[in-house]
This record gives sequence, structure tokens and C-alpha cells, in this order.
Amino acid sequence: MSKLPIKKLYLDSRNKTSDSISDSNFKIELPYTITMPQDAVFFVTDVCIPYLWRTIDLNINDHIYFSVGTPAPSFPFTVSFQNYTGIIPAGNYGESDLASAINSVVSSLTNGTINVTFNTGTSVVTIITTNPQTSFRIFTDTEVINTFQTNNPMSINEIILNINKSSYLQTYAIPYVIKRLNLQKINNIYLTSPNIGSFDTISSFSNNVLKKIPVNVSYGFMIIDQFISGCDFLHCGGQSIRTLEFHLRDGLGNYINMPQYVTFSIVFDTIKN
Repeated sequence: MSKLPIKKLYLDSRNKTSDSISDSNFKIELPYTITMPQDAVFFVTDVCIPYLWRTIDLNINDHIYFSVGTPAPSFPFTVSFQNYTGIIPAGNYGESDLASAINSVVSSLTNGTINVTFNTGTSVVTIITTNPQTSFRIFTDTEVINTFQTNNPMSINEIILNINKSSYLQTYAIPYVIKRLNLQKINNIYLTSPNIGSFDTISSFSNNVLKKIPVNVSYGFMIIDQFISGCDFLHCGGQSIRTLEFHLRDGLGNYINMPQYVTFSIVFDTIKN
């Protein structure tokens, strides 16, 4: 077994370099270069992340894309569709508050043709049209990419559970029903890095996920993850480490809007080749 040049790194995003972008996309400069032996591995532990991100974040999940269809007043009554893009104000919402915010945006864009209501007893959100001949749909992310020619929808769909490939079309007087709002948009935080590790993990947005951190507390509390599995190590043999870069992402690969510092540790070890 080789001798390690260092056993543990204590990392705090408040010590990020001046060219770091945020506390979810930052670099840490070590005081000197560390060269790892060929049989070196590492674990991420002692993770502390404050749950302070908002339900709706600017340019993350604040867009709602929808279409309103109105039939021609005379035969052959062909339906004319108009597409809209609404922006929900960023903020931390409860269910009724979010339904009200969606109503304000949608109703304003359609001059009151579309209204959103919330049932406090069942938590059901209902979208109705004031014109019985009008149809309505909310575009899924797949449809947004194809219809609005964007690769990053930044949509509210994860929260309103509009997650199928094809959207549900509300026709005429039948209401569009959202059975439940998912206010906890982030179930897991993915810690990734472009310059430490062996790039031997797979996700939809990275091939170097260092750790998946469950969000197991409510808003305002501290997420703490100290779990280490003896077989869940990642290789870093032969790497020279001086500047470390880390990213905190959600399940879609978006950077999490972190308003406060995050801390974690990296523990090094060696294994038999």
C-alpha cells in the first residue's frame, strides 16, 4: 500500500477563489500541489448544505408555456392556437400562493380568458376557460424544446407534475386539473467535479458525480450527510491536485441557487491493485 501525501481535505465554499461563479459552481485553491499514488481513492463525507433555495428560481423553473385554442366563428370552425410564455415571479411559495401566482400570470396574458383556482381541502389546482369554446394546454418540456426552439425550457413543469412527453389538452368546458403541486423541486443534490475523480459514473448530465446527497429536511434546515460506504469510493490515483472545482446540481443538471455557504470533506485512502 502506498503512502498518502494527505489524509483529509476540509472544504468550505466561503473559501472559493475570486473567479468562482457561485456557491454551487466554485473552485478551491489548495496551499500546495498534492500528488496521489496510483492506488489512491477518495470518499466525500461531512456534507452540510443549507436548504434555502426557493420554490421558483429566476431562469431555473420560472417559465410556463401554454397554448389557447379558439374556434373560428363560422363553418368549418377550424381552431386557431396562440402560444404564450409566462414568467412566474421568483419566490418561496406555498400551494395556494403558487396557484395564485400562476393565475395572475396566465390570466393577465389571456385577458382573463384563462383562470386558475386552488381547492384548499384537496390541494387540487383547476384551470378553467371563461369561454366554453376555448381549449387550453400546458406544454411539456419535450414540446417546449420542439415548439419554442430552446434546449433549456426553465419550466415549472416539475412542480405542476406536467412531466409526460405529450401534454394533456383541455377541450371546451372541461377543466385542466393539476392534482398536486410538488413544491420540493429538488429531491437530491448531485456533487460533481471536472478535475478530481476517474470519470467512471453515469448520469444524464455528468460522468463524474462524486456524491448524491438526499434532501431529507424541510426548508430552512441544514442537510447533513455523513454516510460513507466502504465500497463506494472513487479513484484518484496518479492525479496532481491543486485547484479543485465543484458543482452542485439538481436532477436535471441545473446549478442550484445556493444563497449560503456549503461545506464537506474529502477522505483519501489506498486500495490494493
